[in-house]
Amino acid sequence: MSYNVADVGHAERAWRDWPGFDSLAVIAPEILVPEGYRAVIVAPRADDETLGLGGLLSRLIMIGRPILLVAATDRAAATRAPSRWTPQQKASEWMPQPLRALRCLSAARSTVLRTGLQEGELAGLEDDLEWRLRGLILPSDIVFASWRYDGHSDHEAVGRVASRACSALFAPLIEVPVWTWHWSFPGDRRIPWHRARRVFLDRVLQARKRQALAETRSRFRSDDPRARGAALVARSVHPDEIVFV
Repeated sequence: MSYNVADVGHAERAWRDWPGFDSLAVIAPEILVPEGYRAVIVAPRADDETLGLGGLLSRLIMIGRPILLVAATDRAAATRAPSRWTPQQKASEWMPQPLRALRCLSAARSTVLRTGLQEGELAGLEDDLEWRLRGLILPSDIVFASWRYDGHSDHEAVGRVASRACSALFAPLIEVPVWTWHWSFPGDRRIPWHRARRVFLDRVLQARKRQALAETRSRFRSDDPRARGAALVARSVHPDEIVFV
């Protein structure tokens, strides 16, 4: 089972007005990551953690949970997709933005590791990524990773790799849908709603996440004529964040 982000997704308003979200159980950050545990967030690329878990990340910082952020790819290294920017321009533009986004979430002091693997190539580099994750993850960690059926090749690769690494190390894995909200639709039976939980974001957390998302703007500047990336940001501003437990 794999989906394609090129598929036409439902409008943000359809998701926002869908009553099904209210039927999902709410889970507190304190329950997701109990005291004494570390949250390890494996993002396909820097700033994906803001899209999927920005509010949760900020709350975990507020309650004193240690955080390790792992960016599985280097956006500036990507060369396959056509772009008006050189790799040097990409690096100078993209690299500071995830850091500014983390500052907005009060998470700038979190440990951030970058694997340097090339964006768009993770499906062929899963063994490499798994080896790296196994060297980072502890049995006492709570690991967050993109859903293994998220509809983007890198996101799905991260989900598969995290699943294998966590199984081998007996660490809990929580999967996070990101691109899912673009290609899916309210009530879609392909989504594991039985695993879905809502993390409620109060006004402070919502405001922090909006500020952080504003720092990702150049990531979505222009190679995408359908503006899927900008739409993805719009769908990320919700009073809840959804995770699969």
